Order: sequence, then structure tokens, then C-alpha cells
Amino acid sequence: MNGSSRRPPREPCWKQPKGRCKWCGEPILKPDGSPNARVGWHPECVTIYRIANFQGDAISHLRRRDHGVCANCGSTPADRIQNRNGRYDTGWCADHVVPLWSVDRNAENAFRYWTLENLQTLCESCHKAKTAREAAERAAIRRAAKVSLSPDPAQASDLFGWGEAGA
Repeated sequence: MNGSSRRPPREPCWKQPKGRCKWCGEPILKPDGSPNARVGWHPECVTIYRIANFQGDAISHLRRRDHGVCANCGSTPADRIQNRNGRYDTGWCADHVVPLWSVDRNAENAFRYWTLENLQTLCESCHKAKTAREAAERAAIRRAAKVSLSPDPAQASDLFGWGEAGA
């Protein structure tokens, strides 16, 4: 995957005509049902766009949804403060359930991995363990790719049609 795995695969359509949402393309209507040419986005579409593109917005929505409770072990911010000898640190991390590096950005439904549905709250220890597992998996995938690209030493002498080595 290229270095832009954190960037969502979907961009707004900035050239929508007035009165159409730049995200979904649907008409934006006033409460009376008439077109609203003064607005460029539906409020829900702004939220979806900002969660996908701005880490602060994603964290804010995640905090409101999960209240800092770890999705893996169930620890709460109060538990974690107590475990840190009273030091004020709720110690939670926003984590992608499916890591973004593993997503096929060209898939039709790829954008869903950049939404709140693919985010979870993890305490620091659970996040470190999950990150270590994912790093090991990614390293194994990269090693396997390198091995499949390098020629078999037994066949290397025949790459140039020389037959047996030294013949």
C-alpha cells in the first residue's frame, strides 16, 4: 500500500451546482421543500466527511459514543486512573478495527473503513498488543512478497538459458 493509506478513497465533488450537496450530490432543501442554494452540504454529510478526514473530529465522536470504555477488555477511564496511582490519564486510543493499510482502496465499499463504524476505543495496553499483532502480520506479508519476487536459487542459473550451473 502506498504511503497515503490514512487518506480516504473518496473526495467531495466540489463542482456540484448550487443547492446540491458536495458529498452525496442530493438536493439541499429548505424546511418548506424549496431548493436551498445558499448551503453546499447536508449536516450529516459534513459529519461523515469530517470524521473520515480530520482525526480530531473522529476522536471527538468516538469519545461521545464509547465514553472511553475499552472495546477489548472493558476497562473504563476510572479503572485506568486507579491503575496509574491516581495520575490523571484516562489512557485510551482511537483504533481502526480493520487497519487502513489492509484495505483495498479501489473496492466499491472501501470508504466504510474511514467511518465511525470502523473505529473503536482501546485502552493503551490493548492498543499496544493489537498494534504489535498487526505489525507482525504486515511484516510477514511484506516478507512473503519479497520471497515471491526473488528468484529460486536453484533456477537462477537457468534464467539466462545456461542450463546447469557451470555447464
